[in-house]
This record gives sequence, C-alpha cells and structure tokens, in this order.
Amino acid sequence: MERTKQPKRRRAERYRRIIIAIGLFIVLDLIVLAATLFLSHQILEDVATVNLAGRQRMLSQRIAKTIYAAEAEQSTAQTANGTLSELKAATALFDSTLRGFTVGGGTLGVNGQELRIKALEGEAPRNILRRAAILWTPYVALIDPLTGEITPAAETIRKASEYSKINSNKLLDLMNQLTAALEENVADKTDILRLVQIVGVVLALANFAFIVFKLIGRLRAQDALVKQQQRENAQIFATIRDGLFLLHPDGMIGSQMSASLPTVIGKRVAPGDDFLSVLETLVPEKEHEAAKEYISLLFGDRVKESLVASLNPLSQLELRAADGGGDVGKEADSSASRFVSLQFSRVKGEKNEMGVRQTTHLLVTVHDVSERVRLIQAVKDAEMRAQEEIKGLLDLLELEPAVSRRFLNDTEQSLDAINDALRGAGQTRDYPSTISEIFRRVHHLKGEAAAHSLSLFETLAHRFENILSELRDRPNLKGEDLLAIPPHLEDIYSRTAKLRSLAERMTSKDAHLTQNAASGHEFGYMLEALAEKVAINQKKKVRVTADVPDFGSLPDSKATMLRDIAIQLVRNAVVHGIEATNERVISSKTESGNIHVTLKRLEADKFEFAVRDDGRGVIPDHIRESLVKSGRYSRAEADSLDERTLVMKLFEPGISTSPTVDSDAGRGVGLDVVAEKVKIMGAQIRLGSRPNIYTQFSVTFSSAA
Repeated sequence: MERTKQPKRRRAERYRRIIIAIGLFIVLDLIVLAATLFLSHQILEDVATVNLAGRQRMLSQRIAKTIYAAEAEQSTAQTANGTLSELKAATALFDSTLRGFTVGGGTLGVNGQELRIKALEGEAPRNILRRAAILWTPYVALIDPLTGEITPAAETIRKASEYSKINSNKLLDLMNQLTAALEENVADKTDILRLVQIVGVVLALANFAFIVFKLIGRLRAQDALVKQQQRENAQIFATIRDGLFLLHPDGMIGSQMSASLPTVIGKRVAPGDDFLSVLETLVPEKEHEAAKEYISLLFGDRVKESLVASLNPLSQLELRAADGGGDVGKEADSSASRFVSLQFSRVKGEKNEMGVRQTTHLLVTVHDVSERVRLIQAVKDAEMRAQEEIKGLLDLLELEPAVSRRFLNDTEQSLDAINDALRGAGQTRDYPSTISEIFRRVHHLKGEAAAHSLSLFETLAHRFENILSELRDRPNLKGEDLLAIPPHLEDIYSRTAKLRSLAERMTSKDAHLTQNAASGHEFGYMLEALAEKVAINQKKKVRVTADVPDFGSLPDSKATMLRDIAIQLVRNAVVHGIEATNERVISSKTESGNIHVTLKRLEADKFEFAVRDDGRGVIPDHIRESLVKSGRYSRAEADSLDERTLVMKLFEPGISTSPTVDSDAGRGVGLDVVAEKVKIMGAQIRLGSRPNIYTQFSVTFSSAA
C-alpha cells in the first residue's frame, strides 16, 4: 500500500511543481507588464518634458534673434510689427513653459496642443531653473515694453538688445544643461525599464524552460542539443564582423545571415530578399551584370572553384549610398566611398544519380575593405604628393636663386591677398567680385608658374581654378559657398612654405641675381619658354622673338606688372591667336606661328609694350557666341553689339572664346588679369587685328611712379 502511494506522491509532487512554475510564470509576466506600463508612462511624460526643454533652447535663440531684428528694423525705419508679434509669442511660450517647469501648470506642447506639465523634481533641475529665473526675470521685464507698444522706443529696444547680447547665450547654456539633465533622467528610467524587462524575460525563460523540461522529459536531451546549436549559430552570426549568408540558386538570401551584413553593405536586408536586386541599388549597371554572370557561373559546376575564384569580379567593389530608408545607422557620407569584397564558396549537396555532388547554395562572405582601400589610396596620394614636391623643388633649383625667391615671394603675396579678400568678403558680401578677384590672383599665379616651368604650382593653381570656376557659375552665390576655398589656399600655402625651406637649405643665401642687369635677357627667355610649353600643350608650333632691351631699366614695380601682362598676352597669343599647324598650311602660312614681343622707349619715361602674333586674328562672331554661351547675353543682345564693343568684352571676367577648358585657357580670366594690371599701372591698352593676318596688344605706360 505504501509502495502504491509513493508513485502518486511523486506524480503529485511533479504536478505541484509544474503548477507552481506556471503560476510563477504568470505572476512574473504580470509584474513585468505592470512595471513596464508604469515606467513607460513615466518615460513618455519625461520625453515630452525633454522636448519642451529642447524647445526652450530654440525659443531663447528665437527671442534674441527677433530682438536683434527689431533693432535692425527700427534703425532702418522699417515696420517691426511682424517681428514684435513673433517676439511676443516666443516670449509667452518660453515664460509659460519655464513657469510650468518650476511650479507646474499649462503650456502649449510641441504639437501645438494644450499640455499640463508637472514641476520638475530633483536638485539639479531645480538649481538650473533657479539660475534661469534669475536671468529670465529682468529679461522678460525688458521685453514686455517691446511687445506692449505698437512702435517701441529705440532706447527700449536697445536695452533689450544689450541685455540679450550679454545673457542670451547664458540662458541657452542653462536650457542645454536642463535638457541634458532631463535626458539623463529619461536614460536612467530607460535603463531601469530595460533591466526590469531583461530580468523578467530571463526569469520567464528560465521558468518556461523548467516547465518544458518537466512536461517533455523524454525530449529534454534532444531539445537541449538543438537549443545549444541554435545558440551557437546565433552567437556566431551575431559576433562575426563580416557579412555572411547563404545564397539560393534563385538568388534569394537564406534564412540565416550575420547581423553585421546590413552594416557592411550599408543597406537593410532580410532573409528572403533578392540579393541581385539589393546589389542593383548599390553598384553601377556594369558591375551588377558582372555579378549576375559570375553567380550563374558558380552554380553551373562547369568550372573548377579555384579557377572561378581567380575570375571573381566582386573581389573589390565600390558601393554607392543606399536610397531612402535603406541606410543603416548614420546617413551615408557622399565624400567617403564604401568598398567591400565578396567571396563565394560552393556548398555541395547529396550525390545525384551520376555520383556528382551538385552545388545547392553559395556561402557568401562580405568583407568591408574600405579602410584598406583608403589606406592604399592614402599611400598613393602621399607618394604622389611627395613626387610632386620633389619635382617642384627640382624645378625651383633649376631657376636662378633670386628668380625662385622672387617667385615664392610673389606666390605668398598672392596667397595673402586671396586670404585678405576672403576675410573682406564677409563685410562687403559682394561674393561674385570676390571670386573674380581671387580668380585673377590664381590665374596670375598659374601664369607665373607656367612661365618658369614650375609644373607643381601650375597644377595646384589649375585645381584651384576648377573650384573657382564652379563657384563663379553658381547663380546665387552665398557666403558659405566660399568655404570650399580655404582648403586649397592652405594646401598651396603649406607647399610653398615647405619648398621655400627646402630650397633655402640647398642653395646659398648669398646667391643673387642682379635684377636690372639680367632682367631683359631673362624676361625674353622666360616668354620663349612659356610659349613653347603652351604650344606643346596645344599641339601647335610657335616661335617667339623678344626685343625688350629697356626692360632692365624699369622700376621693379613696373617690371613686375609688365611681366604679369606679358605672361597673359603670350599665353593668349599661343592659345587663341596661333592656328593649328594644318590650318596654317591651308592658309599658306609657315607651320610655326610667330609671336613678336617688343618694348620701345617712346620718351624719357614713356614706353610701349606690344605682343603681336601672325595668327587668325580676332573674330567678332566667336566673341558673340561666347557671350551667348556664358548666359550673360541673349542672342538678340549679342547681335546688337558693334565690333568695337564686342572686342572690349574680351577683357571682362568669364568671357573666353576657347571651346574647351584646360590648363592654358577657357576660364575667361587671362585678359581680365591684363585689364586689372593695366589699370593699376595707369597705362593704356590698344588692340589691333586683321582677320587671318595678325593680332596685336599694345600697352603704353610711364615708368614714373
């Protein structure tokens, strides 16, 4: 009898434990649910309070802004009713919210609806509110007269403005501190909620596992093994840093994939997605077609895997930013590309009737190789930069020491002038004029560099011009657009300083060139070298004769200006005047174009400088087409201009008859530089031309200061 009762007792004991476990499971769920609801409600209230605190930050700045606007409108005798209305609304909203934080009360929520808020608790928020009240009370006392009058007195606005300038940032800082304190409170409650949920879930799972263990005893070992395998797989897929998934023959992603896959490719993906469709949004069409063919080849089993791996077109793939909601994490940075490497391994199934194991899936591993690619590119860029600087140094060392020092000094002066122009742009706000001035400086630098065969500086200046050209063509140029200029300016600054330091170490500081004794010869040689270089770039032939014996007698300031003018006019003659060889032959001219540079003394202190070429001459119709192409003139306006007016348009910035843009022409800056230098010299310039015979620029100037 006792033996019969014992099994029953054991069964009753077993059922009692199960019932207790189920009861505990339900109670635990209810506790977790109640705690979750309670904490969630508190968090929602706190989030609303955080939003209001954030709005306080915005309102503090809006109040200050409207006060400044009212002051500006009052000083210009404009009506400030709209501004004062905005100030009144912002002040009332800030005041009601601050009062609600302090003692509780109603205010408008961020959605525009009436909201009751409780007074904030805690030492930190209360202390911040007390400090804010100290600043706000006199602030609002100064603001009330502004909003209570139709046309407030200037003195009233001035007092409010002065107080705002002193204390608005302090008030903003306090509101930032308040927001941070409230966010910290929300974070603490969120952590508590998360902990409660985690503990509840863990306990519930443990309880559930106990129930399952008791109910399904026979399957316990098998279930434990399955769960262990699942946990290990989940840990592997959750831990692995690379993207990992199985690809089905139909192109679908398998049911399991690594958690890092969306991060690696920069797009949300899920099991069952079409991999090729996902890839199509990330790569150009050419790479997408290559991927499709390669995957088809892998499933074909006709080519050995080792050979297929060597043909992988996806071993280094550049991904573009995902569209819309496909981004993962932070927004895609257009300035930095993402590079991945896709590796494929065949997964074989059971043997078929022929005894061959066919490929059933592909195991795809996606590595993020962006850092490696960027590092390789950085090394290449560093090597290229070093090579450029070495060549720049060698080019400098080939010049006479005084010439190289003069070039570096002129370069630094030009860069300083550009820097000053950028600083002044914020005051004048005449951004197009600033860009034109900088363009002239940079074009002058490029011309000087080309004249001395300093390819590094010519290349840097040309890159700079690319940025300036894009800015000049913008219809509504803004101050922030000029932020693209300082990096290029700093690059040339730093390279100039480095090359100067290296050049000074490698050359004697006592080495010098007597400017006036050799400048005439050097001037002519420089122009010949410049013309030859530009002609090679333009695939033309040219011969320069320079008759400038009096150049050495000019004062340094005049000689420098004249050298700048000569560089631009000789470059202009080669690019725009001298024809291509076949065109000259057709016109019964010599294959080599001829450019004559002369400097004649007309009187004791009066000179005429001329650059003449035997090219195609100035063609008014070409100028007219350039004016229309620039967008500054309509066809009718351009057609109405006479030839003299058309020719003078060549000296305007942005006007070029060159059909293309290269390192020598197409910017519409060269003759603009000439016009500026002529103006500074107090000189006069004349342009003479006959179609298919010649073009001559003549500059008459005085050598007197």
